[in-house]
Amino acid sequence: MHNYTAELLNHCSEFAKELFEETADLYPFGAFISKVEQVHPLELEPENKKSTKNGQVVDTLLNYLKPEFERKEILAYATVYEVTFQINEGEAPTNAFAVDIINSESEEPIFYYPYVIEDGLFIFEAPFAVKRA
Repeated sequence: MHNYTAELLNHCSEFAKELFEETADLYPFGAFISKVEQVHPLELEPENKKSTKNGQVVDTLLNYLKPEFERKEILAYATVYEVTFQINEGEAPTNAFAVDIINSESEEPIFYYPYVIEDGLFIFEAPFAVKRA
C-alpha cells in the first residue's frame, strides 16, 4: 500500500470513528495530501444539515479536490461517506463508511469499514477493499 493511501486511511478512519462515537452520526468529509506530503482534513458545514443530501456534500468536496489534484496542487485525496451494502441475497444490509481514495502514485480500491450498533455503542468490524470496476 502506498504511503499516501496509508496516511489518508489512517486519518479518515480514525476521524470517522470519532465522529460516530461522539455524535452517533457521520457527515461526509474529505482529506488530502499536500505537495509537502502532509494530511489536511477537509470538512463542509452545510447551512441546513437536515435538508442537504450527503451526495451534494460529496459533490461539493469533489468540486474542490478534483481540480486541485489535476493541477498537481495535491498528491492524493479521499472522500468519506456512509454506505449500506448487502453481500448475499437474503441477508440483512450492513452499514459501513467508505473511504474513496484517489492517489497520483497508484490506483486504489474503495475501502469499506463495516459497523454495528449494540446497546448504543458502535462496534467496528474488519475493513475490506473492493477494486474499482
